[in-house]
Amino acid sequence: MTYLDDIASQPGALAELIRQGPDPDAVDLLARRLRSADRIVLTGMGASHFALYPTYLRLVQLGLPAWWVETSELLHHQDRLVTDTTLVWITSQSGRSIEAKLMAEALHAQGAPLLATTNDSESPLAAQAEAVIPLRMDAEDAVSTRSYVNTLAANEMTLNAALDLGASGDTAAVVEALSRYLAERQAHLEQMADVVGVPTRLFVVGRGASLAAAWTGALVIKEAAKVPVEGMNAAQFRHGPLELADARLTVLLLPGDDATRPRMRRLAEDLCLYGAQAIWLGADAPSGAQSLDAPAGHGSAQAIAEIVPLQLLSVSLAQLTGIDPGVFRHLGKVTLVD
Repeated sequence: MTYLDDIASQPGALAELIRQGPDPDAVDLLARRLRSADRIVLTGMGASHFALYPTYLRLVQLGLPAWWVETSELLHHQDRLVTDTTLVWITSQSGRSIEAKLMAEALHAQGAPLLATTNDSESPLAAQAEAVIPLRMDAEDAVSTRSYVNTLAANEMTLNAALDLGASGDTAAVVEALSRYLAERQAHLEQMADVVGVPTRLFVVGRGASLAAAWTGALVIKEAAKVPVEGMNAAQFRHGPLELADARLTVLLLPGDDATRPRMRRLAEDLCLYGAQAIWLGADAPSGAQSLDAPAGHGSAQAIAEIVPLQLLSVSLAQLTGIDPGVFRHLGKVTLVD
């Protein structure tokens, strides 16, 4: 299966995850620990870590003592965050990356509760976990696609069930939106080649839950297309990087929710004023900005909808630069060196 095939398979993988529903043991553990844990530490590496960010924001908005920390930092520099009553929620698609493995071993020795989101029930991470949130998908060989989307959905479904909120209609609705969007993927690739081309300097920016897609999209473009790009908070972008704005700069803006959109529009307008290329993901682009088509996603499903155009953009950039998209040169699917 090619990288583009992996991208196209995401609606089916997501639909199967929704059909099977959340794991009861994981729901029970999370429901109990949300009430009793001194803090909840969400941790991962790469796309697995970024996929936890919308869940982290929800926990914070609920007034819960949540932390979001890279596993390498938690393991070596922030380990004092974890007590015997801390719930550590580790996400690792393979369950075999070195940081997840070492963190799980350390938690087991300490006796701290561990909730794991992974696709491999036989992995070292799953073996040490008190409960597992399964991704319920076929394994990937290269750059994360359906593993990232299913992680977003699986974590959201489990949290909703733990809070006794029931299933989210937003997640079910995005399956159809992704299917329609990906059915026209060749047209979208042509649009990206025309609108984006191969930028000299490229940023992907967003706010709030959209940061998950900004960070992961930039990571995917680096991995799949070998093109340098930075994913960044749009507010942080104003604190220095805006000085890069001229004809050589391309900024892809993720509009976000209703609260975020006006600030994102203002940034797009400023970028155009300074001579940069501002590209708006979705309809209703600000004056002067160009736009890229995007699937519709609302509420908790917005983060799912936002990542798919960035995945396709990585294919477009690879094709334009003569790179075989999604094929690793120096890495493997699982990182084994800390």
